[in-house]
Amino acid sequence: MKIFISGADPTNEIYQSAIDNLRIRLTEFGFDVNIESKNLISNYQDILQSKCAYFIDGWFESSKCRKDFNICAELNKGILFQKPLPFYDDYRKTIKLQHVLHEVTGVSFDDIISPSRKQDIFFARTLFVWYCFTKLKLRFTKIARIIKRDDSTMNHYLET
Repeated sequence: MKIFISGADPTNEIYQSAIDNLRIRLTEFGFDVNIESKNLISNYQDILQSKCAYFIDGWFESSKCRKDFNICAELNKGILFQKPLPFYDDYRKTIKLQHVLHEVTGVSFDDIISPSRKQDIFFARTLFVWYCFTKLKLRFTKIARIIKRDDSTMNHYLET
């Protein structure tokens, strides 16, 4: 069975040794391991060929890894985490919303979680928060964690 591994910065020596150790251990268990690469097309092919994906701690901080996660979630691949956090499930619920906002406003999720205060990004961020709170019934703390803000900021988005 093939497994795709996605994670943090591959140029980091600590990361690279951890990946090598993980590859060896998974190979011993009979897995065919695909490691994320810089080539997006190659990554997509590896994800398509894999039965499941393993996300290394810190994956959420990387735009590329979030894209890998979104693809895996949309394709219903098995997803494993080195350190699972509760807000990962909440993030998964927002994937379709991210696509719709990008289609309608032209603002990507990376822009939404950026510190930018541009009007179009603020508007998209406000829509994201409103939808998560009213339709997905997520708590302020969970929404704040997803968009990298503090809880008090969530009230501000809903007041505008």
